[in-house]
Amino acid sequence: MSAIPAVSALFAATATPSCLDVVSEALEMQHEEPAVAGAAMHALAAACDTAMPVLQVGRGVGASVAHGVARTCVWLAERCAALHFLSALLLWGHSQPSSNAACSKHLPGSLAPWGKLVQLADTACTPAPPSLAQGEGGLREHPALVTSLLALAHSCAVYAPAQLCSSAALPLLVQLAAAAAGLREADPVSQALELLSRLAATQEGLDEEGLTQAHLDAVHAVLATQGEALTARLLAALCDTCPRHLMRNAADVLRKLLGHPTLGRAAAGWLAAAAASGQLPGAAGGYLTPEDCAKFASLAPRLAGPRFNALLVDFGKLARGENTSDVLLAYEM
Repeated sequence: MSAIPAVSALFAATATPSCLDVVSEALEMQHEEPAVAGAAMHALAAACDTAMPVLQVGRGVGASVAHGVARTCVWLAERCAALHFLSALLLWGHSQPSSNAACSKHLPGSLAPWGKLVQLADTACTPAPPSLAQGEGGLREHPALVTSLLALAHSCAVYAPAQLCSSAALPLLVQLAAAAAGLREADPVSQALELLSRLAATQEGLDEEGLTQAHLDAVHAVLATQGEALTARLLAALCDTCPRHLMRNAADVLRKLLGHPTLGRAAAGWLAAAAASGQLPGAAGGYLTPEDCAKFASLAPRLAGPRFNALLVDFGKLARGENTSDVLLAYEM
C-alpha cells in the first residue's frame, strides 16, 4: 500500500497514465486490506486535480492555461519530489516482491522490476510534453490519460464503492465519463461506459459492504444533475462516434437510467428531448427525419432489456445511414 502515495506523486509530477494503471492493479490485488481502498481513492482524487485541467474538464480553457503556467513554474520542485518518492518505490519493491508484477504489467517487457521502477522515475525527471505544460490539449489529445483515469475510477467503483460515492471528485468523474463517451477511440469509450454503467446501477448495490442509502443518494444526485447532458451525449454517440462493438454498451447505460426507480421517469424525458432536439448526428444529412425521431421517442420507454438495447443500436445505425426508417416498424409489434 505504501507504493500508492509514491506512484500518485509521480503522476502529479508527470501525468503519466501508467502511474494510474499501477494504482488500479494494486487496488484490485489488495482491496481486502483496509487501508488500500482509502489510499487508492485519495490517489484518484489527487489524479483528478492533475488531469482535469489538462483534459479541460470542469473549467474553462483560460483557467486550464493558468493551471498549465503554474505547473511550469513548479516543474523543478516536482521533479525533486519525484526523485524523493523514487526511493520509497524502490524500498517498497524490495520489501513487496509480489507487487512488482502490478508495476511490470504496465511497463515495457524485458526490464527487471527494479529497472521498471527506475523507468517511471526517469519519466518523472524529464519535461512534460508541451501540451501538458501549457495546459493545452483535451480529451482527444490525451486518450491514454482519459482511459487510465476512468479505469482507476471504475476500479474504485468496484472495490471501494463507498469511498467513491462520497468523494467530492465524483461529479467531475461523471462529467469526464460523459465527455469521453463521445470519443471515437475504443479504449476511453469502453472505460467511460463501464463507469457510467456501474453508477447507473447503484440502486442494486445496497448489499455491498459499506454502502448506505446516503451513498446511493449522493450518486443519484450527481446523475440527476448531469443526466440530461449525459443522455444527450450517449444518444449522439450512438448516432455517430461510438465504436460499433460498444454500441450495445452505450445503449445499456441508457437502459439502466430509464429503468432506475428514482431517475427513470426523468430519464425518459431526457431521451425524448434529445431525440426531438434536431441536433442529433444524421439529422442534417437527412438520415434521420423528425418522424423517425418521434417514433423512436415513443417506442423507447415501452421497451426493456435486450429489445430496448436493440432499438437504440438500430436507431444509431439509422442515423449513420446504415438502416432505413422501416427498421423501427419491427419494434411496434
